[in-house]
Amino acid sequence: MAKAIAAKGVKLEIDTSSTNTPIWTKVGGLKDFSGLGGGTGSVIDISDLDSSAKEKMLGIVDEGQVSLSFNYDPTDTGQLAMEAARAAAALKSLRITTGTVTRTFSGYVMSFEVGGSVDQTISLSVNFEISGSIVKGTSV
Repeated sequence: MAKAIAAKGVKLEIDTSSTNTPIWTKVGGLKDFSGLGGGTGSVIDISDLDSSAKEKMLGIVDEGQVSLSFNYDPTDTGQLAMEAARAAAALKSLRITTGTVTRTFSGYVMSFEVGGSVDQTISLSVNFEISGSIVKGTSV
């Protein structure tokens, strides 16, 4: 029997602390996310004149970007923190909890785009450029 995890209840939090002790603030209105853990490593050519074919090793992983979509709420503390981080070009820590698994990472807000259309809610699209590793853990 296949096992699946419902997306309902996924929680996104941003660290709003100005110290080394995180203060995790929930970001409201999360509709979807993608790209988490989809990074790739660079390929390093280690061939030399004795090689009979290309020889390679894997370089460090670039975790890439995470794309997030929200129902826009200009009063939501978490959304305001992301907007402020973009304006300040500040490195921020985020935590996504799916079921009992957490993924924590740091990144820069590359874009913070508000939009809308006929018969739709006002939407927010945010892209984070991940800096460093994604740390997987368990929630309490």
